[in-house]
Amino acid sequence: MEHDNRTVVNYDKQYRATTLKIGIAMLVFFGLINILSTVAVTVGVVWEEMFGASVLSYTVTEVLSMIAYIVSFLLPAFLLKCWLKKGVTEYQPMQTRWHVTKYAPLLIVAAIALNFAAAYMNNYLVTLLLPSQTMDMSMLTESATEPYQLALMLVSIAVIPAIVEEILFRGVILTNLMPYGRGVAILGSAILFGLMHGNILQFLYTTMMGVVLGFIYVRTKSIWCGILIHFVNNGISVLQEALLALLKYDLAIRLCSVIELTVMIVGAISVAVLLLVHRKRKKPEDQGSFGVVFEPDLEYASRPITKTKRLRPFFSPTMIVFLVLSCVSMLSTALMLMIMGAM
Repeated sequence: MEHDNRTVVNYDKQYRATTLKIGIAMLVFFGLINILSTVAVTVGVVWEEMFGASVLSYTVTEVLSMIAYIVSFLLPAFLLKCWLKKGVTEYQPMQTRWHVTKYAPLLIVAAIALNFAAAYMNNYLVTLLLPSQTMDMSMLTESATEPYQLALMLVSIAVIPAIVEEILFRGVILTNLMPYGRGVAILGSAILFGLMHGNILQFLYTTMMGVVLGFIYVRTKSIWCGILIHFVNNGISVLQEALLALLKYDLAIRLCSVIELTVMIVGAISVAVLLLVHRKRKKPEDQGSFGVVFEPDLEYASRPITKTKRLRPFFSPTMIVFLVLSCVSMLSTALMLMIMGAM
């Protein structure tokens, strides 16, 4: 479909308005995650001082933190949905279909393996830049050793983030950037996803993970595949934490290595099979999605924007403010880690 210059200019304005509203949503998220998390921890500490350390005290603190996390993601997603329905912008609904291609399991395993590879690359670069820095964010929290602690960890680290993070970043943000180009949508949402984690030592990994999850969402047109990938990826980390807590250190390290090696091998095989299947596709309508037909004219709006204006308008004033706040937060966290590592 051809668009005249006036139409493209109008789409440029819509794109700018969309990124401005996304930036506002990210600022709301930034405020909520910092305020509500602090409140949850404070209430937990007060509860423990009043009633003593116990299973109930630990559970109360964790549940409050989970509620704070859920609200911090879902409220901005809801507000952004409402804002995008007003003004010159047009809201695009989240893709939630259940039916996916028969190759989806291979795609999911391949994605998890790519995430593992990105994590290894990230850790290697961190080691080169900070050879004496061996501490990560997990060392700032108390290690979980009891079964109920590990169960709560599974919910807080694997289940809840997999759902709420995918809804905000893929379901709402990526989907509503899609009309202006797949590259803009996938890379833009991935950068915001990386910044959201607030850890400069993991920024590269989380951004690359955002790219993989965005690609899967676009190809499968289903938020559920991304949620499953996110859950399994984080769940493996929880499993490794459980092994380290419950078994002897040497045995736990061996089992963790076996898990990682297995994921990488099965993932490599999955990538090879998917590439082979992709090459054998003869019908034009079947190419590009491993069996899933991508029809942007039917399921995604198409609003071509001026190519030279794809990058600069993305960094709207609200986006820049969120970028600055996120960088300050990440640098302060990195400084704290370095200080603690030197102690």
